[in-house]
Amino acid sequence: MRVLKGAVVEYLKSQIETGDPARTKKALQEICKHYRDGYRVHPSQLPGVEQSVVGLLYTQGGDEKARRWALNTLARLGREPQCMEAIMHTLQQYQQEPQTSAAAIAAIFRMSPKASRILKKLSFDEQMTTLAALQHVDANKLDLSALPINVETASPDLLKLALVVVGLDRAPQNMMHPRFENTELVKALGSHHDNIVVQYTIWAVTENPSLSLSDLGIDIRLVEDQPANVRSWVFRLIAMSPEDAERNFEYVELGTRDPSVEARAGLARGLKETYFDGLEALVLNWFVAEPDTETRQLLMDHMIRQADNCPSYEAMALEIYEKEPADSAFRTRMEAAAAGGKLYGQLKRADLTGDLFGGVTNVTNNTFNVSGTIQGGAVSFGGDAVNTGTTNNHYSAQTTEAIQSELSKLERELHSAKLDDPLTAEVLKYVQEAKADPTPDKLHKVTSRIREAGEVILAGSAIWEISHLIVKLAGLA
Repeated sequence: MRVLKGAVVEYLKSQIETGDPARTKKALQEICKHYRDGYRVHPSQLPGVEQSVVGLLYTQGGDEKARRWALNTLARLGREPQCMEAIMHTLQQYQQEPQTSAAAIAAIFRMSPKASRILKKLSFDEQMTTLAALQHVDANKLDLSALPINVETASPDLLKLALVVVGLDRAPQNMMHPRFENTELVKALGSHHDNIVVQYTIWAVTENPSLSLSDLGIDIRLVEDQPANVRSWVFRLIAMSPEDAERNFEYVELGTRDPSVEARAGLARGLKETYFDGLEALVLNWFVAEPDTETRQLLMDHMIRQADNCPSYEAMALEIYEKEPADSAFRTRMEAAAAGGKLYGQLKRADLTGDLFGGVTNVTNNTFNVSGTIQGGAVSFGGDAVNTGTTNNHYSAQTTEAIQSELSKLERELHSAKLDDPLTAEVLKYVQEAKADPTPDKLHKVTSRIREAGEVILAGSAIWEISHLIVKLAGLA
């Protein structure tokens, strides 16, 4: 077992608490990936992460993907006393959603030895329950009488769940057919009519250490004929292995020019741990030309991870870091990616010495000119900047994230507090508006309404304490 660097955990926790569903989902996916790779959150940081993820089940109930990945994350790191109530609440509220139900069932089986008894009180498809349980319980400890599934008649949701079990390398033999190996079925499902099922076959190949590019049920020569989500995963799979990426370099180049942001981002994610001679020129040119902020950040993750192998990457990372505003989200992300490596010390030294360009940045060939201090915002080289998060002119990026984190905590406390419904609804409305755009005026509405509720109702409560902390953070005192 390896422990995740504290800076990485803090960055991912801050992303979970932004209230932005896309950033939240990506952070949760990354935590799950770290756990599958054998990393763990340090016990001193675990309660805070756990609390943030539990809170999502109450505060982002409207976003199915964020909700599902919150359950997946709790299945990895959650503890029964702290998490079971929220998981059961979500399961009962969304039991008509197969994937949400499966994620909740998997979490229950991972946490509780009484999982079968708990789930008997509810009614779920036996095959779905078995496949969900297989994600965390050894096959020899389960009743497998509901298997195998029939791949020709099974629903896409059931097939996706089966492919997850294969990807996690936890599938019993012939789980999907009595006469065919699971890997044969993974390959066959590469031509399934449902594009998401096809995407899951590629995910299973990327995750299962026993599978490789040769097990893919898609002809990579026809990758351009696939939808964007499938292209994204094909490019990602090709890029994950230095040998595959070098051998199929024409497809790596093709991915950098793909018209879909999703497909280009998939390639960038795959390259994170990959390096071979000749790759740096392609990546550096792509980074300068890439118009999408998230894809450019993924490329920077790759450059930081491979900086020891490539001096050009190290120079580019330092240059970009120095040009970023102090406390910007991009700087924080770069520090998290560099944590534990030689480059981390160089970044922190640059942080202490300040902007070497005196607050003025000019990139003449790309018509990019910035003067003075900019908070938030995207930085774009060779194209229009695209903001993926909140841009706030009132507070630094670090303060904004701290305020949003406290607002998320406040939201959770309000959901669980026994207050009058009108008061709860009113304060929640103000909290959600402030979290989306934390201006002094919106934060004042939150804290003023809590203060008006009076110390008789709220004194000493978590709501009261969080409100006072927000006042301090926002400079409203």
